Amino acid sequence: MEAKHHELRAGATAGDILAIVNETGALVGGDADAVACMDHQRQQATVGMALVQVDGHRGDGAWAMAMTLLTMIDAERADADVRATQIAPYDGVGGEVEPIEADHATIAQDGHGLREWIVFRILQVECGVAHVLRLLGRDLYCPHARGERWRDRCDVNQDRGRHQRNSISALLSSSHILMAACMRILSFNANGLRSAASKGFFDWFRAQDIDVMCVQETKAQEHQLRGTPELDEQFLPEGYHAYFRDATTKKGYSGVAVYCKREPDEVRTSLGREDFDEEGRYIEARFGNVSVVSFYIPSGSSGEVRQAVKEDVMKWLAPILDEWLASGRDYILCGDWNIVRAKNDIKNWAGNQKNSGCLPHERAWLSGMIDDDRGDGLVAPRQGGWKDSFRVAKPDAVEYSWWSQRGAARAKNVGWRIDYQFVTPKLAKKIRSAEIFPEPKFSDHAPYLVDYDQAL
Repeated sequence: MEAKHHELRAGATAGDILAIVNETGALVGGDADAVACMDHQRQQATVGMALVQVDGHRGDGAWAMAMTLLTMIDAERADADVRATQIAPYDGVGGEVEPIEADHATIAQDGHGLREWIVFRILQVECGVAHVLRLLGRDLYCPHARGERWRDRCDVNQDRGRHQRNSISALLSSSHILMAACMRILSFNANGLRSAASKGFFDWFRAQDIDVMCVQETKAQEHQLRGTPELDEQFLPEGYHAYFRDATTKKGYSGVAVYCKREPDEVRTSLGREDFDEEGRYIEARFGNVSVVSFYIPSGSSGEVRQAVKEDVMKWLAPILDEWLASGRDYILCGDWNIVRAKNDIKNWAGNQKNSGCLPHERAWLSGMIDDDRGDGLVAPRQGGWKDSFRVAKPDAVEYSWWSQRGAARAKNVGWRIDYQFVTPKLAKKIRSAEIFPEPKFSDHAPYLVDYDQAL
């Protein structure tokens, strides 16, 4: 059977890796000699398989695949008992790690050591450094870097003589490892942050290693979400700063928030339109030249009055967005925009042509800001305009981010894609991956995550 060739690109998602595994798993098996003789593309597929195995996505053959990986990379220079490794440059960024001495028996007895070996050998192939570490998402034993022992910055296990960093975030932030920069931005309409938390949202969030999260529809006042040990434990994950813009006109309504690891240089909560601002629909966190915005655009589905408000907001907001686009700052506009763009963004396209969120003039307004050909054709793409991050990463995918709570819409996947991250052109070139998470269910909306090849 002739093998298909696959390219495991830098920053491949778990889904990309699984697709390769599904097609190549039966071919590569665990035969180390065979793998050592493979062409480069099939070796990359094997790297992907090892990642998936260790991350628990497929089967339990992590050990077999790890040994395959070790043989693959070290085949031409391996000593029977000693392995040495160096981090290869990646996009012009690289570093050195001192040789690690161990044999197969030692590694076999140490699951963390196994991950250590896998990680630092994967750094030698075409996988983004930061993305590989995020994929593993485990505590790691790390070799000494640049000849320096990390006694002052980590716990030391004297029995193994290895140095354990207690969290993946500590490893990612370490200056000892020069890695490809990565920024993870999450947008999430919680439909009530307290409700989402009761469904396990923050447990899920803690596992994602998010840099900035933009929340819409907090449906709470700030004092209900922070300020006591009990509230902080529920709604403020350790290591994060949180900023809120509550609705003042109607408590328990609307509201936006930003959670971020790095403390922003500035947080803005007003755009100068009182009804929009006081409904808690905008908050912006600024980090150097990067602005991350959480927007909650009004819905018009309740009737003509709110539809008129929505359309007035659209008219008012357009020149502000134009000004931002021309400012020279890098912007990421996260949020629930309550408008689909085209047929691929909504299940029932024909049946919703007269409904708010899918009206032709709404779609024309939204796609008229965006520089791509994934709109519905009512307007030409705007040259030099905003970029739809999802369509940059997945030009033709049919995925949804919101489902009505009526008529078993979610079970039938009768959804809409109305949650976005619109970005300035420069940032669009740095989009690594985009993923909507319909499961687990925390809200009627799904979290939407984008990885960027840029440090925040």
